[in-house]
Amino acid sequence: MKRNQGTPKNIGKTGILLPQFGSQATKENIFRLAMMAEQEQIDSLWVGERLLWPINAQTPYPGSPDGSLPTYMQNVFDPLETLTFVAAKTNKITLGTYFITP
Repeated sequence: MKRNQGTPKNIGKTGILLPQFGSQATKENIFRLAMMAEQEQIDSLWVGERLLWPINAQTPYPGSPDGSLPTYMQNVFDPLETLTFVAAKTNKITLGTYFITP
């Protein structure tokens, strides 16, 4: 059996979530991670959405034992403003959102 000597074509791509939630959400941290990701040829940078905070949640949050949302999610940078900031500082990396509420 002959082995393929070329570069595999079906290699997965690598993306990183930007630090837009909690105490790590600073413009310095976002800038530093974006610069390192582009230098290391990471394929993409992503942001999430959490602009609303439920007052009386009807459904338990599955990510915590007691069903409450973690308080770090109260401090969040707007996803589109974060991507705009990163787009102005980078040249080649793909940017994306993983959830946007209407």
